[in-house]
Amino acid sequence: GFDNTALASGGVSRTETSSTNFTSSATTIMSFNASTYRAAELFIVLQDSANTEYACMKATVTHNGSTAFGNIYGVTNTGGETSDLGTITFVHDGSGTVNVQAVSSGGVTAATVQYSLAS
Repeated sequence: GFDNTALASGGVSRTETSSTNFTSSATTIMSFNASTYRAAELFIVLQDSANTEYACMKATVTHNGSTAFGNIYGVTNTGGETSDLGTITFVHDGSGTVNVQAVSSGGVTAATVQYSLAS
C-alpha cells in the first residue's frame, strides 16, 4: 500500500506519486483513469522549502463521467490556519482522465500524493 508499492485488489488500487513542483499555474499533481476508476481518496503533503512551510490534507474525488467533484478536509499548516500553501481543484478532462491540480499561494511548492482508487 503506502510503502511506495502499488497494491490492486477487489477494485481498489493504492499508490504514491513522486514529488511534483507547482507554482501559480494549475499543475496536475495526481491523475487517474476515469474509465477504470470512479473515485479516489488522497493524502496530500505540500512543501514550500524556501519558506520552511509545510501542509498536509485529505481529499476525496469522484466523477459522473464528465465532471469531477472533490472535497478537501483535515488541512494542517505549519504557518497556521490562514496561510494555505496552495489551492487544490478537481477536473475531468472530458476524455477519460480525472486530474487533481494545485496552484501555489506563494513560490515553488512541492506536492506528494498518496492515494487509493476505487472502481
